[in-house]
Amino acid sequence: MKISIITITYNSEKTIEETILSIISQNYQNIEYIIIDGGSKDNTLNIINKYKTKISKVISEPDNGISDAFNKGIREATGDIIGIINSDDILNIDTLNELNNIIEKEPDYDVYYGNGIIFDDKRNHVYKPNNKIEDILKYMFICHPATFVTKSAYERYGLFDISYKCAMDFELLSRMYINGAKFKYFDYECTWFRLGGASKKKSDLTKTESIKIVIRNGIDEKQAIKYFNKIMQKEKYIEFARKIGIENLLRKIVKKQEKSKGFSKWYLNFKDQLETKG
Repeated sequence: MKISIITITYNSEKTIEETILSIISQNYQNIEYIIIDGGSKDNTLNIINKYKTKISKVISEPDNGISDAFNKGIREATGDIIGIINSDDILNIDTLNELNNIIEKEPDYDVYYGNGIIFDDKRNHVYKPNNKIEDILKYMFICHPATFVTKSAYERYGLFDISYKCAMDFELLSRMYINGAKFKYFDYECTWFRLGGASKKKSDLTKTESIKIVIRNGIDEKQAIKYFNKIMQKEKYIEFARKIGIENLLRKIVKKQEKSKGFSKWYLNFKDQLETKG
């Protein structure tokens, strides 16, 4: 089975080499690696050229945003299944072997998704997505860099909607689910996912786009707005916890006490946000 991996990048000289090395060092051999560069002005292309003999294709030209760059890579891909590993993410060394093993055992799915390791310069934790796939209608609980979509699914359900600038992965996966795509979760830490991507930096736009998607998915507009306002409020608590260095401590407390009858509702809500929003 051929696996296509796509990396999109723009002025990513600080992180792109680590991403490239994580992909070309995979234990799995049948890989097609495609890099879509948006016309970087820094040292990104020089770094890419160091590894050009191990990269299947490089396209460097201006694009119309992240969704457009994703779609360029998908159109170029010839693999049976496609993963998107962004230029500040890292693919675990055995991820593609694990993916191949899962598909050999259970080949009749369109989307395979695993765990992500959320990290920044100070901390990391394993993020395991919600196993209720129907919740993809309400919020983006799947870690996109730990998600692999078959080429046939893209052909059947369509590519990324370029009108979305931040929540394009949520739009795509919920659209696929609505139209009958089959999702398979596998319990493996696929990818190191760096905090601070486009959707984090543009949180207001992410919220606006997500509300639009949820309404499209059949959720009442007032409920959607109320839900996302609650998420934004919770994110303030999460950010505060990170700044003062108690996030990991809270995670440990939650794991030990979440079954306790006396555990407070506030901590349960906090725990839910920690697990679903990173």
